[in-house]
Amino acid sequence: MPKEEGELEKKTTSTTMLTLLLISMYSLALNIHSVAAETITVPGDYPTIQSAINAANSSDTILVAAGTYLENVIVNKTVTLIGENSNTTIIDGSGNGTVVLVTANNVSLSRFTVKNSSGAWPYSGIYIGARNANISDNIITNNWYGIWLWGNSSSSFLSNNNVTNNQYGVKLDHISNNVLLGNRIASNQYNLVVWGSTLSHFIHNIDNSNRVDNKPVYYWVNQHNAEIPSDAGYVSLVNSTEITVKDLNLTSNGVGIQLAYTQNSSIANINLTNSVYGFDVFYSSNNVLSNNTVKNNRYGIALSNSSDNFLLGNNVTNNQYGIRLLYSSNNTIYRNTFVNTNQSSVAASENIWDNGYPSGGNYWSDYTGVDLKNGPNQDQPGSDGIGDTPYIMDIDNIDRYPLMDTMEVHDVAITNTTISKTVVGQGYELYINVHVANKGNRIETFNITVYVNSTLIGTQTFNNMTVGELSTITFTWNTTGFAKANYTISAYAWPVLYETNTADNNSTYGGVKVAVPGDINSDGKISITDIVTIASAYGSRLGELLFKPNADIDSDQDIDIYDITIAASRYGYEEP
Repeated sequence: MPKEEGELEKKTTSTTMLTLLLISMYSLALNIHSVAAETITVPGDYPTIQSAINAANSSDTILVAAGTYLENVIVNKTVTLIGENSNTTIIDGSGNGTVVLVTANNVSLSRFTVKNSSGAWPYSGIYIGARNANISDNIITNNWYGIWLWGNSSSSFLSNNNVTNNQYGVKLDHISNNVLLGNRIASNQYNLVVWGSTLSHFIHNIDNSNRVDNKPVYYWVNQHNAEIPSDAGYVSLVNSTEITVKDLNLTSNGVGIQLAYTQNSSIANINLTNSVYGFDVFYSSNNVLSNNTVKNNRYGIALSNSSDNFLLGNNVTNNQYGIRLLYSSNNTIYRNTFVNTNQSSVAASENIWDNGYPSGGNYWSDYTGVDLKNGPNQDQPGSDGIGDTPYIMDIDNIDRYPLMDTMEVHDVAITNTTISKTVVGQGYELYINVHVANKGNRIETFNITVYVNSTLIGTQTFNNMTVGELSTITFTWNTTGFAKANYTISAYAWPVLYETNTADNNSTYGGVKVAVPGDINSDGKISITDIVTIASAYGSRLGELLFKPNADIDSDQDIDIYDITIAASRYGYEEP
């Protein structure tokens, strides 16, 4: 054989062997990576959830039958855990440690009750320390943290979880880009908590399908020139401008109202109670906080890296710390009341604490000075309600004109007006509910008057309304003599002596229709549609799911044979 042919044959043989080797390696790789995900059952295949996880491969699904599993589970593989039923498939930590610890990315956990972690920091019902977790349709109860996301747990999805009776409900801790949808967070010491140290830590998608104590969560990111709705249970403003927040009662969260990287916004007439922070103002400037009541929080008002804010007329009492400022300067703070365990904590900040004489500064319950002088230089004998010596926090923070008495704030308000139904038959009654509040810091007695268009319906007196009290006054409108038409209801709270904020003393409700009795949809005729609507609610009472207010023609809060009779007696009526 010629030398050239021999070398060619050797090369061909080598190439063939290399090709076969590559094909063999590729086939082996395919076999390794094509192992099908399996379904594992508990207790069918393994007696405990942890033993099933230990035996599982990545992407396996673990189906857990109903029952109580007394264990602490570590999910360190990318698996899907599904309980048979969220009410009956229970992982119980028996008061020890964290109940479910997620350390692997892309874990899904759904349809469990997770309860009874250790009752102290840092233990949780579900702790997520990994990315892209999907936690849905679970009941989380009786833990220190209900669900705690921290460390590398960004980009996770929490949906339709019921988180109740924990010390902290849901806590997002220095993480980003998580989605919360349809979660019910209630009756926790602190329902919803979001902490962070950079803007990215506050960027989450948390819409108002989430509820805290059955009120919507308004977690607004990149919003501008808008007003928070009046039904809010949680408010956070992130990277937003020109937002108005007013006339709310917010309680039991990480923060009553959170401002993070937010400017030129107004927060007024808010009751903030029983949270870690009443106000948390973080990297935010040119905001106005006025006439708010901040009570029974760990920190009343906290400003960090925030400047040029204006704090006026706030009642900050019974907090562990009244006001705390860190790297926050040029804020104007006066005519506030501070009655707290620790009044102030100021570091690396220089602020304005009074409005000069005679407007004065703030009331400090621990001020030990006296008021024996008056006049602009406080050099004349007498009393002017301003302390003769400054209240000093540090060399850069001095209230030159501390007030000797708490600010008297007189402010009564109507927070809302509601009605028993939107269509009322001529000659029958409509109930008008006027929701009133005392937003000042003095007990008040005042009058409330209700009109229908320009017709006076009545005036009632509320006696001795306590500070912060919310109540409802009900008026009855008998529509006898009123023409079939649309009407507007207006309520008016008479201002009390020395009240200056009267913008919230009025409330209106439009679109109430007086119609022929039985025309419950106000379309000008009594037809089978009206009869069917009444019949569909037959037997229901006020407060029940089937109850339809307009079908309660005689306004006795009970849809019965009398309502059907009223409509049937006029069946076929049609307006000319």
